[in-house]
Amino acid sequence: MLKDELSRVIIVFGVFAERSLRTVISLFPHKRIGFIILLISFSLVIGCTSIPTMHTPIRMTATRTNYNTPTPTVSAISPPSLKPDSTSTALIQLSTAVPYLPGLAFQLETSPFSNEIEDAIFTIRSDGTELSRLVEEPRETFYPKWSPDGRRIAFLGLNPISFNYQLYIMEYETGEINIVPTDHVGYFAWATDSRMIAYSEEVDSLYYYQNFTPSKINLIDIFDFQPQLLYEAPWRVLDIEGSPTGNSFLVLSSLQDGPRSLYLIDLDGNIIDLMPEGDIIRYMAWHPNGRQIAYSSYENSIEKTVIRVIDLNDMDEYVLFSTEESTSEPLWSPSGDLIAYNRFHDSVSYIVYITDLRSGNTWPISGRGDNCHTPLWSSDGNYLAFVCNTDNFQENGSRLIVYSLLDQTMKTIVADRVSSNRISWQPGP
Repeated sequence: MLKDELSRVIIVFGVFAERSLRTVISLFPHKRIGFIILLISFSLVIGCTSIPTMHTPIRMTATRTNYNTPTPTVSAISPPSLKPDSTSTALIQLSTAVPYLPGLAFQLETSPFSNEIEDAIFTIRSDGTELSRLVEEPRETFYPKWSPDGRRIAFLGLNPISFNYQLYIMEYETGEINIVPTDHVGYFAWATDSRMIAYSEEVDSLYYYQNFTPSKINLIDIFDFQPQLLYEAPWRVLDIEGSPTGNSFLVLSSLQDGPRSLYLIDLDGNIIDLMPEGDIIRYMAWHPNGRQIAYSSYENSIEKTVIRVIDLNDMDEYVLFSTEESTSEPLWSPSGDLIAYNRFHDSVSYIVYITDLRSGNTWPISGRGDNCHTPLWSSDGNYLAFVCNTDNFQENGSRLIVYSLLDQTMKTIVADRVSSNRISWQPGP
């Protein structure tokens, strides 16, 4: 009983300290002094108590409400010219049936020159309607990922006491939330059955950047919430992506001396090193058939990146296509016929392109100078979302753009402060 009361006192103090931080800092001419004073006070209180270790999942219920102060503006923009480049002959033709308007989850980030809101996850329809904040507590949320069946959304939330990230799993229709009983979550991914989640467990955030520390890869069943160790890695996890066809995961890793590699791990902890000689890898994506993996890496020098493919059937590796410009962030469409990616144009800005792999036809989707990146297909393949940032100082963050392949139109649905960390489409009916 006393332990529970002590926990409540600590949590209340943590919330009070977080909300008082801006006030304390504002009382001092130098913000660093104000922060140090508050940190010392907080440490003295915590030092006199002990925080109980969480062994069982916490359950809570969230209510999604429209966020009114402030709200991102929704505006339409004129799309760039969609004339095919020299390799193209025709625009992509898709079904003209009445489209389903899928929803997206995305993260709004705090403006560096404003104290308006914390980093938080919002949801919105692809036409810019039904904007709402996902949860009010925890106040800072990141990295949303829908389950493959579209019933749940997982995300990271900042623990106000430990300042580490915890994994939250929310039943979208009811708002019921379960918290995974691990206090240092890094990256995570759903299995295709929408029941299992693989996630990396990291060291305490206070020590994460001080020394190289390998990650643990854990597995949790969302129906019993008892974490189990899947693999104790000798490297640090940089990303995890679940296979679209089977219960296995693709893991991007980094060794202590810098090289990155790809590993394939299944639900039994069996692991395959896809690149035993190592390579410098950025981004990765599954083919919808679950037998091919695309990634980008440097070609011959650090000046240019190309998109490569690994075929898991025979472990053959090849360059998908090569251009005079660097290419990165490959992502196959749900049909596997198209691939979206970035080109680094004139060493100035990124442009989103689509290539039809059947014909080789290629089209720029975003405009020159818009610096667009992070493309992501909707589950029906009718829409492509990405973020653009024309502000080199990033004072206003990035815009969230949705391109419709049905009518080749593009629209800004959120005008500023969109984080490029993660966009997630809700799977369609």
